[in-house]
Amino acid sequence: MTPGRDDVSEPGDVESGSHGDGGNRLAVGLGGFVAALLVVVTVVVVSSSASPTGHQVALPPPIVTAPTAPTSTTPSTAVAVAAPPSTIPVPTLPPSVAVDLPIDGSGAILHPPSSPDVRVEDAPNDCASLVDNGWQSIDCKVVTIGDGGLTYLIEALPAPSYVATRAYVFRQRPGGSEQLVLAAEDDQGTKFESSEVEAAVAPTSPGRTPIIVIGFLGGNSTHLAIDVVEGPGTVVVHQDLGDGLVETGIDELQTWGGSSRPGAPPFIHDTIRHVGSVWRIVAQQTVPSVEVPRSANAVA
Repeated sequence: MTPGRDDVSEPGDVESGSHGDGGNRLAVGLGGFVAALLVVVTVVVVSSSASPTGHQVALPPPIVTAPTAPTSTTPSTAVAVAAPPSTIPVPTLPPSVAVDLPIDGSGAILHPPSSPDVRVEDAPNDCASLVDNGWQSIDCKVVTIGDGGLTYLIEALPAPSYVATRAYVFRQRPGGSEQLVLAAEDDQGTKFESSEVEAAVAPTSPGRTPIIVIGFLGGNSTHLAIDVVEGPGTVVVHQDLGDGLVETGIDELQTWGGSSRPGAPPFIHDTIRHVGSVWRIVAQQTVPSVEVPRSANAVA
């Protein structure tokens, strides 16, 4: 120990844990320092806000709340606008006129064969087996079964390109054989549209056998002729319909006949019914070509 320094402490000397009161001095000194620091900070903050030249203290930016848009109380002015009415005119058709005109098979395409022709099916109701040798059945149907029943057959010649077409109507004989009673043959493919001969069985009232309606489409596809056949194998109705169509009903035919060429006269719509023992045109109406029903089949 240096003489003369027993009771003197140099500034800044701190002896931790010595002389008994050293710890108190440390606590007081630290408390005074903290208090002084708070005063300094307070002075700096106050000075900064009072003097523009003082030290600037960065403060967090203020929180700004965006104003809420006022809710409009004005009622909506939107108005539902109705679609304008259609300007497409609806054609007015002339009314049907009641008539009483008998009709028959005059001008028919189907004719009795020039010589007897009797065939036998390979199996019962196997009408496709009635085809000529080398020909192919396109459509056939047994209309009625039993003695006197009718069967139709439409066949085509495959070689060279199915242009030859034949339509037959057979009548059943005792023993099950089939006799050819009506035929329309186009072996050169010049009369009918290739394989476009169609047939349909039309319903009849109770007590009458069904009828066969056969349509023949001309070689230019613009001329339709129909033959209606009933037992025992007679053409009872024939019509030339041009670009028209035929629809079948019970004891009834609806036919449209005419041309769709520009400037052509209106089509004639006939209602044909079986009345008593005769087929008659009972109503007639003229219609423009656009009002003629159209179907994938000429015989609908």
